[in-house]
Parts: sequence; structure tokens; C-alpha cells
Amino acid sequence: MIQSYIDRQEMYLYMDEKNIAGMTAITMYQGADYHEIPWSQNLNDDEVASLHLLTVTPEYQGKGVSKKMMEAIVSLVMEKGKKAIRLDTLVSNIPAQHMYEKRGFAYRGKQNLYAENAGWTDFLYYELSLNHETGEV
Repeated sequence: MIQSYIDRQEMYLYMDEKNIAGMTAITMYQGADYHEIPWSQNLNDDEVASLHLLTVTPEYQGKGVSKKMMEAIVSLVMEKGKKAIRLDTLVSNIPAQHMYEKRGFAYRGKQNLYAENAGWTDFLYYELSLNHETGEV
């Protein structure tokens, strides 16, 4: 899965000088598995960016790296002219849910889907609407 993001140039590293502090995978579209969620806006797949992975290396956890990464992600997505960032997270990933909500993402729904790395599991979906006129989220 990670290799496919790298191959499609959808994997981004967050660096602290010469060290990798975190990484994320972002697609500049949403997949069909997002169609069943009651989003706040009815957008075409190519009007949305999807955040698929966000991880901070252990030695950088608790140091504000996820906040800086989210700021960089929002800037990148705004540059690409997208109207929203959408994501899913495992229902069991409480720390991620809190982090996304703290960053302004709103909960939009839940689905039970099959994932190669997790089997059948529940996913929670979040959305951050972007306002290009004001440059704000």
C-alpha cells in the first residue's frame, strides 16, 4: 500500500533538518468508498483531497509535529484548489480522532469496509471544508 503511494507520488515526508519526523499520503481525489458518506458539500471526486495516512515517528511524538504536518497538508491542498479534505480512520484510533477534531475536521459518518491490512472493520469519516476566498478552513 505504501509503495503504491510512493509510485504515484502521493507520499510526503515531513523533515526536521535531516531526519524524517513524519509522513503522510494524500490523493488529490476521493475514491468511490467515500460516496456513501453524508458530506457537508456535494463535491465531485476531483474537487476533494483525501488524507490516507498520517504518522509521526516515535521520537517526534508529542512535539507538535502533527499540527505542523496538518498545516502543511492544508496549504498543499489549498494550492491545488481543492474544496475539502476528507479522511477515514479506524474506529479504534481514538488519538487520531481527537487530533483531527482539534484541527477542525468534522465527523461525517461511519462505514464497515474491508481493508487489506485490517480485514472487515469500522471506519469513521471526517471532513475539513476549505474556503478559497478567504484562505481559511
